[in-house]
Amino acid sequence: MAIYKTLYAFKEEFGVSMGEPTTHPWMQSFPLTKQIPGGPEIPTKLEGINSMDLRYPDMLGNLKLREAICSYYRDNYKAQIDPDNIMIFAGGRPALFSIMFFLRNDIVTRIG
Repeated sequence: MAIYKTLYAFKEEFGVSMGEPTTHPWMQSFPLTKQIPGGPEIPTKLEGINSMDLRYPDMLGNLKLREAICSYYRDNYKAQIDPDNIMIFAGGRPALFSIMFFLRNDIVTRIG
């Protein structure tokens, strides 16, 4: 329900709905739909995706993806990491909740 509260609050504050040409909604549910000057073209279709791509991921994550991310950080930032240091999540909220499970018992968190 929080997204709806955000949408209504935005319209009340600015007098137009989020996503109108004069707005710049940099948030979930409003992806960029115009090409960035000098950036890559926005795809008009996706090819090579089939029903196997819609499965739930492996419990330990996609090892090839974690290795690729790990290599990127080692090559570009001289990071001393391996694929076991990489976690992939389906968005910010699942990541935050998962990370909070690893916090010590004496750390207090509040979720709005």
